[in-house]
Order: sequence, then C-alpha cells, then structure tokens
Amino acid sequence: MVNLKKKIFVLIVVLIMVTSIQVFAEGDVNIEKAEELVEEANKDIYELIEKAKEKASENPGETQEIIAELINETEELSTETIEEGEELGIEIICEYIEVDINGIIVLIDPLRVAGW
Repeated sequence: MVNLKKKIFVLIVVLIMVTSIQVFAEGDVNIEKAEELVEEANKDIYELIEKAKEKASENPGETQEIIAELINETEELSTETIEEGEELGIEIICEYIEVDINGIIVLIDPLRVAGW
C-alpha cells in the first residue's frame, strides 16, 4: 500500500513538472512573438514619421493636417499591436517620444513589451 502511494506521488510530481515546463516554453514563444510584433509596428511607426516629415516640408501649409493624420495612423497601429499582445498574454505599452515635424513638437507612441 505504501509503495502504491509513493508511485502515485511520484506520478503527480512528474505531471506537475511536465506541465510547468510546457507553460514556461509557451510563455517564451509568446514573448518572442510579442517582441516581433512590437519591432514590426515600431518600424512602421518610424516610416510614418519620416513620411510625415517629408510631406510637411514639401507642404508647410498642411502641417497640422499631416500631424493629425500621423497621430491617427500611429495610434491605430499601436492599438492593434497592443490588442495582439493581449491575445498572447503579453502587455505591450506605448512610450511616447517627441518628434519635430516642421517646427512643431508632436508626441508619437512607439511600443515596447512591458511584461507578461
């Protein structure tokens, strides 16, 4: 009877260990995927910033409209990426940076992985 209890105990411990390893492995995969999402979104955000700077220098009278469009596009991109991170169980946050567009300082929101 004691031998059977030991076997059951050992079996339970092994099952817990296997399950724990699988959870940690899945968490690492999710973090890597979240980091890839953030990297791609930030690349797109910086491209949008450069295009906005270029447009504003070519059309100074439209700078305000260009800035508004930039803010809308980057916020939409950030929101989508944050939601994708939530689906992975990873927190992604914005870290605003100052961007000079034709003499006007604008806060734009690149992303980073915050936690899981």
